[in-house]
Parts: sequence; structure tokens; C-alpha cells
Amino acid sequence: MKMTVRSRRLLACLTCAMALMIQSSQLPATQSDGMSTQDGKFVSTAKTQLVMTGWDGSEHTLKLIADTKCTLDGKECRLDTLKSGTRIRVAITQNDPETVTRVEAIAKDEAFADAFHDGALVSLTKNQLVMTDTAGKKHSHRVDDKVKMTLDTKDCGIADVQPGTKIRVFTVDPFSNQVLRVEAIANNATFASNRQEGKFVSAVDEKLVMTNLDGKERSLSLPSDAVLWLDGKPCKLADLNAGTRVRITTRDAFSLVATKIEGLKADRDFALDTQDGKIVRVTTEQMVMTDLQGGAEQTCKLSANVKITLDGKTVKITELKRGMKVRITSNGRDADEATRIEALDKNQSFVTSSL
Repeated sequence: MKMTVRSRRLLACLTCAMALMIQSSQLPATQSDGMSTQDGKFVSTAKTQLVMTGWDGSEHTLKLIADTKCTLDGKECRLDTLKSGTRIRVAITQNDPETVTRVEAIAKDEAFADAFHDGALVSLTKNQLVMTDTAGKKHSHRVDDKVKMTLDTKDCGIADVQPGTKIRVFTVDPFSNQVLRVEAIANNATFASNRQEGKFVSAVDEKLVMTNLDGKERSLSLPSDAVLWLDGKPCKLADLNAGTRVRITTRDAFSLVATKIEGLKADRDFALDTQDGKIVRVTTEQMVMTDLQGGAEQTCKLSANVKITLDGKTVKITELKRGMKVRITSNGRDADEATRIEALDKNQSFVTSSL
């Protein structure tokens, strides 16, 4: 997995006043910078009230303020235009857990609805899975004897996954803590990539179907703003035929939303590819980096003759420091091996293009 871990909404129970404790504990929530969020589904709205359901289907009523903001798929909208059943995330201040300051509604953007959670295993029994999220906070999930488990993509049992192992936990739906599947990673670095190579199958109604290199089919969400290329040139979906070799880039290692499709017909190899991010740590053999937002960690190998620059000047690997912005260039023969590293310290942007 990109190893790893793309920061996502993390399910945790919201602590609030005793009178609201029973209601709030049934809504998945995250907290940061004095704000909390709750995920659920829209039911209805009145002048000063919002009614929503949690993952268990129970209704909860929250207060609205005069300047409560509302968006639908990232665009501003009125609350009364939302349809019942629309997925929403509401933001509230931790010192007033009844009042909504912002409503983010999702109809088409499946990234908001991803029913998986990324982090590291703390403990696992036949009834409960405890994990830490990317911020180090603990979360518990329910498991049963029907849960499917893999370790480095191979089927495994509960005893095979050790504490500290990086995991992706799939739940029944985005609002549930009932586990359906656990994918654990110990040694398989390819699981960490946000790029997948295979063959194009079809694309219908914002759904992309491809086969991986092992021949297994995989479905991804295909938003309208996804970038499409064929042999290094912009193309349309109609230009991709079943069986065309493709590289799919997703939002991060754990996302099911495709942001770029690169198809190949005439070219033997994919063109040079770049990724921008921030350094976590670096050695003479590999670099661990995050995306520009500080999440979605991944590891790339360094080629024997990797070229390294810092603010446009050639430097040694030892001069690169944690937190520096970097642009990694790789060639199509091995997308996870860097042939060039461009780092920034004092400069605000890369020479070739802005970060």
C-alpha cells in the first residue's frame, strides 16, 4: 500500500455532555483543532434544525446557525436542496456538540464514502479488532467468523497478523464498525503504491473496470475530472479499447477513485512519471515520503545512479532532510524506482514547474 497511509476520516466516538452521550456515541466522529465531525445520512432540515441518521439508522437532531455552510460534492448549495439519504459529514465545535457549523454532502464523490480505514494493528481477537489510525489514536471494530483476512495479499488467519502490522480495514459501510475484510501488509511493497498497472476492460457510468497484472478484475470510481492519456497524448475514454495496457493512478494508496489513466498502444514503456510530496526519511537505498498534505506514506527505491538536486543544485543524499518538499521521477520500467530526486528547501517551487 502506499505505505501507507492515507489519512482518512477516522471513526471515533464523540465525547459530549451526559445528556447527549447515548446519541453521540452512535455517530462516527473525528476531532482536530477544536472541531469534531460526524458522518451519516441526511434526513431533513428545518429553519434551525438538521435531522440525520448514524450508521445504525437511528435519527439525531442537531441545531443550525445562521451561517452554517453547506456543500454538495464540493460545491456550495442550500441545505433544503439535499435529498433524504444523501451522505453527509457535519462539523461541530467541541464545546458545543449540538450545533452544526458546516455540512459536507456527497452524492458522486465516492472517496468520502470509502468504507475502509488505514492504520496499524494493536490487537485482534475473534470478536474485536483494535487499531491505531494515522494520527496514532486507537479505534475498535467488531469482527466475526466471516471476516476475510490477507497478509501480503495471501489468505491468512488471526494469529498470522502481528501487532504493529500495517492494515487496511474494510467495514460494512462508511458508517459501520463491523469488519468485512482485513488486508495486512508486512513485506509486500507493491501494495503500497497508488498506481496500478494492468489492462483496460470497460468504463461505464463513472465506473472503471480493469484487470491487474495477475488477471483479476478491479473496479474503481471514475470522476469526470480524471486525466486520460494514450501513448503520452490526451485522449477520450472512447479511445481506450478492451485489452489496452493501462496504468491507473488513484488519490492515494487506499483510494478507489481514479485520478489519471495512462493507456499504451504504440509505446513499449510508460513515459517518465513524477510524484510530489514530502520526505519522511531517506537512506542510500530508499526514500519514504508522504503526499503534499502529509498523508499517504509510500516507499520508493533509489536507482544506483539516481540524480539528486536541492534547490536546483546537485547534492548528496545526506543533505536531504525530513519535511523537505520533493519531486520524484521514475521511468516506466519500474514505477517504484526513483531515477531523479528534486528537493526544495529555500526555493518555493521547482524549476520545471510549480509544486
